[in-house]
Amino acid sequence: MDANKVEDTIPSASPAMGSETVQAIPVGVVDAPHGDGVVREDPDAKLLAQNHMENPPIGAFSTHVQEGRWSSGLCDCCEGHDHLGAPLCCMSFWCPCVQYGYNVERLYPHETVCGGKPGESMITYLLLAFTPQVFGLPALQCLVHMQTRRAIRQRYNLPAEPCNDFCVTWCCACCAIVQEAKELEARGAQKTYGLAPGTQHHMPYTAPTPQ
Repeated sequence: MDANKVEDTIPSASPAMGSETVQAIPVGVVDAPHGDGVVREDPDAKLLAQNHMENPPIGAFSTHVQEGRWSSGLCDCCEGHDHLGAPLCCMSFWCPCVQYGYNVERLYPHETVCGGKPGESMITYLLLAFTPQVFGLPALQCLVHMQTRRAIRQRYNLPAEPCNDFCVTWCCACCAIVQEAKELEARGAQKTYGLAPGTQHHMPYTAPTPQ
């Protein structure tokens, strides 16, 4: 049998319940209804199992994420596959307010300013970035960004590194947005608009058990 097949098996019926013992068959493989004893593949079950692995349910997290550690470094902006690589980096550096809004969309109102509302958070970030400069003041978007970063750290028990949230969001705002986006993606954070805390979309992260 192919070694790449899913390891899960259909449990055997208990003899004590008056049922005949059923041979364990891997998911995606079924016994043929022809009564010839030949085990054949079920395309539908195999496709379902493959889709489950590629699109894990809400609350399922990446196995490479470790408890108490960021899944990526602050300067790992261009590292990653698909949309987590160069596209995410470009979005965060050219339109940081947009990516910031996407990040905040995965948080709750009680966690940060405009939590769960991407549009409002984008506008707030943009106004704080450019309005103070009209009056000769430095950009102040870090005032809301630092709250968002702290909320992500508290949710997943992450350390304040390489320094505190204010310094990171003040000096390396774009890099911080990239790192936070990757963290939310790696831990399976979902959009929270209209959802109350404690729903299945807001499950606490549990570190994977070492094999």
